[in-house]
Amino acid sequence: MGKENFDHAVSVLETASDKLRQNFIYPQTLARLYYIRGGKNKYNQAEKWAKTAIERAPNNSYAADTLGQVYKHRLMKEARTLEDTERMGKEALKAFEDVEKKAEREVGQNMMEMAGTISISKTFNNRGRFGFIQAAQIFLTKLPRQKRGRYIQNLKMKIEAKFDFFERYLTFSQPDGTATEPHYFWKDIVLCYKMYTTEKAAESVSFPGLLEALNRGLFTSKGRRAGFVKAELTVPDLERIQEDLRTAYEADPDNVQAAESYVLSNIILGQEMHDSPKLTPLSELQAIINRLLETGSKTPELHLMAVLLFWPEEEPEAVPDEDDEEVEPQATEDEESQSLELLSNPDVKRYVALMEKAYMTSDAKYHRGRCLLPLFFLGKGSGLSRWIHKSRLDKIVENEVNNELAAESVQSAKKKWKLFCKKWADGDVWKIPEIQDMLLPIRVELPDSPKTPQEHEEEEVLAYARAKKIKIKTNREPNSSPCPVLFYLGFTIQGPVVFQVGTPGQ
Repeated sequence: MGKENFDHAVSVLETASDKLRQNFIYPQTLARLYYIRGGKNKYNQAEKWAKTAIERAPNNSYAADTLGQVYKHRLMKEARTLEDTERMGKEALKAFEDVEKKAEREVGQNMMEMAGTISISKTFNNRGRFGFIQAAQIFLTKLPRQKRGRYIQNLKMKIEAKFDFFERYLTFSQPDGTATEPHYFWKDIVLCYKMYTTEKAAESVSFPGLLEALNRGLFTSKGRRAGFVKAELTVPDLERIQEDLRTAYEADPDNVQAAESYVLSNIILGQEMHDSPKLTPLSELQAIINRLLETGSKTPELHLMAVLLFWPEEEPEAVPDEDDEEVEPQATEDEESQSLELLSNPDVKRYVALMEKAYMTSDAKYHRGRCLLPLFFLGKGSGLSRWIHKSRLDKIVENEVNNELAAESVQSAKKKWKLFCKKWADGDVWKIPEIQDMLLPIRVELPDSPKTPQEHEEEEVLAYARAKKIKIKTNREPNSSPCPVLFYLGFTIQGPVVFQVGTPGQ
């Protein structure tokens, strides 16, 4: 932007800001214009207008974020001495902490009744946490090495908390059905986390870390999109992780997070080797989950494990031979014990309801306006092998995309990502024979009277799990066609969701 155009833009915005004194957008835009395009003293001017925006909207996190951005850019561009670096770094970090606090008090329109709410926004503003990460990384890089130790010690716990937030946030949702965060987003988070903790994000064995483990090596993984090259985990790798998590759980069996990760590590190991001798028996995993639920634990992760482990298995219909005599089988001692155990377990419908309640309490406000990602799908199998991690589908879809692009002699990563997302968005993934062979179709009862377009944002249907009917959300408005419709079952961190995939034989 030339000086003449810059001056004209400033003049127009200043006039608008003066006339519309209640509107924070004009001073906010002026602040951005100055710190991005301004000349001499641009950061002083940017700071002045950013503070004006905050005065007009004191509870708005997006207005507050502009001041954080001004301070971050000033730290990056103008900090020369140790004194400047310390002063500017503290200013930036404090500003982004203010953004984070304001974002925590903002909710969506449909959550107005929540206590402590003072501002409304359609989506959760993650810029306070992310801005803090970026500012902390710039700050540490600018400091002389001999001065870093004190600040690492002071900021380490805050960086860890923000890493934990984003690891969970980016594993469970994305901006919409086809978009992800910019490539630098996860990269900045990972690099800052390593600077302050020396830990590698790829080695995380938290619940979301384990869910991401099977994505390693796929071009859809957060790591690959950020430019990190990591080899796929092998069966021995997964067995070692499971053994380590078993040890951690046995050392502290009342630690809910340790139990969740240990149970999940078995499901993850089963994805790569369903008959691994290291796998813990299903009944033992069910007992762990049951015990923790009885203590009142209420995390969505724990309820996800409960829903997966106790989801009723479909019994194949046996076709008796005409000459066979009808003999009533005698239950063995083990079978009687299992039957009694199943009878004593709460209804899976209750687990589904509790899972959604836990999600609404702990996570819903952070994922508002975003698309929740399916973590697992119901497959054709029994026990732990029934659950198909989404990475297994992504791997098949990636191969399909590679084959199509190879036939067209195209090697563009952007084209590959666009085609990959299109296959998911258009439902083409459900037409791939390899995926059809893997997933188990389910019976669904559609609502008698379809809702109007304004109302069906979270359409619900009744899905059959053996003889039980369970109310489940759909990923789109159900087809009201009288023809039979095929559905597959997936699970997000909120609960089960059905995917309408067409008609049988399609």
